[in-house]
Order: sequence, then C-alpha cells, then structure tokens
Amino acid sequence: MNTPDGTAESRHERLIAEYFAMWVTRDFAAFDSLFTADCHYEECYGPVYDGLGELHSWIDAMLARQTVSDWTIHEFIHAEDGRTVTVTWTFSDDQSTFDGVSIIRFAASDRIAGIREFEATHQRRHPYRTAPGDAV
Repeated sequence: MNTPDGTAESRHERLIAEYFAMWVTRDFAAFDSLFTADCHYEECYGPVYDGLGELHSWIDAMLARQTVSDWTIHEFIHAEDGRTVTVTWTFSDDQSTFDGVSIIRFAASDRIAGIREFEATHQRRHPYRTAPGDAV
C-alpha cells in the first residue's frame, strides 16, 4: 500500500484490504458497499457467483463451515486502465494454507465489479538446487 492517500490506487488497495479482512473478522456488515449489485466472482477452485444475492449465499455457507485465520496481501499491481488491480496473497483457514492471485476489476463507482482468483501451492521447492542457496 505504497500510494499517496486519496488516489484511486490507494482507495482500491484499501477496499481490497477491507474485503480480505472481512473473512478473518467474520464481519461482512460493509460488504454491500464494496461490491456492485451485479458483481461477478470466480473462485480459484471453480465456483462462480453473479450478483450480491449469490455472494451473500456463498458467504453464509462458508461462515458455517470455515474459519479464516489469515489472508495476507503481499503485493498490489495496478493496471494502466486505472480500474484493474492484481493482488498476490496467502490464505489460511482451519484446513489449509495456499497462495493465490486475484484480478480485481473496479466499476466507475469504485466498487468491486469482478474478482477472478487463481490458486498456487503454498510450499515452494527448488528441484534443481543441490543445496539450499546453490544454483545448478
């Protein structure tokens, strides 16, 4: 979050961070103010949700079966269009930890209009190193 306060970039970063924090705090009271009514959300493992109604149903189902312990943002990458932000992150819940990337599109209203997530294995390895720190 390295942009000056008040810029579109800093507003978008703040809104994304607020959304991620909702999963950890389990407080979605401000959710509707972050997303457009017709938002489109694609989870990293396949499910797709269209509109606030489907998103609320998904959130309610997840809160009943999942506890998120951490969702750490590593990097924000802003597209030249001023409306798209790519975010790298690590997600942990009561069952797993994984890394991911979200491509987040904002509407002219500065609300989130779409999210597309991708997942990566959290554990990294270097199969061609002979010893830690050595390159082959």
